[in-house]
Amino acid sequence: MKRTRRFVLLVIILLMPPLPSSQASSPYNYHTYLVAVIEAYVTNIRLVEVPAMPTCVPSPAGGGRDRMEWVQKISLKILKVEKMELNRTGSDIYPGDIIEVTNQFLDQKPPFSPGETIRVRVRLVLPEERYHPQDPRQQWWFFPPGEAESFHPRRPFIGIQAVR
Repeated sequence: MKRTRRFVLLVIILLMPPLPSSQASSPYNYHTYLVAVIEAYVTNIRLVEVPAMPTCVPSPAGGGRDRMEWVQKISLKILKVEKMELNRTGSDIYPGDIIEVTNQFLDQKPPFSPGETIRVRVRLVLPEERYHPQDPRQQWWFFPPGEAESFHPRRPFIGIQAVR
């Protein structure tokens, strides 16, 4: 009898749907749509305020408003596309295009400044499984080898080379 109760309890736990609060607090799983190695001219580095990722934790100061957070936006003018490692967008990036790379980790300063030319690996991400070119949530990130594909790169400036 005791063994039957344990089995029933185990089946109930395994079949129980996940709690909504546990899903709401998990971070977005970003999907990669393009990975390329480019040579680019750094045109601008600036701080901008963007909406923070939604969580289930209420903010005492929020009062129902969306939270905002600061991120660094680095504008790059593409001079040369050296290698396209992945492209699921249906379009290409070309020399002359300007992309804006997002750096979430403000404690890590870029090893370059505006006016310099760099060689870097970048990726285009979106928190959706389908790519929509006009989706405002799409972001470019620096993508050093060894970084996890689902989240923000923890060490975005590793592997960036200055071009003289």
